[in-house]
Amino acid sequence: ELESSEETRWIKKELKKLPEIQRDIFYLRHFEEQTYQEIGEHLNIDQNRVKVYLHRARVYMKEQLEKRHAYGLQTG
Repeated sequence: ELESSEETRWIKKELKKLPEIQRDIFYLRHFEEQTYQEIGEHLNIDQNRVKVYLHRARVYMKEQLEKRHAYGLQTG
């Protein structure tokens, strides 16, 4: 439970580093479980832009997560 809450705090901290539009889309998709269409309507942007922004946010979050889990595990 402690690890889970620490991970949640870390995720929230990293999300704050994203540009606002990416952060909003990431949140709406992953936490509110809205569709691309719903997000586009909510933010008044094209669904294709939603997908692009979401992809960028996911790439950033994946990179940060990989860095977090690889920290201290480097050899050489």
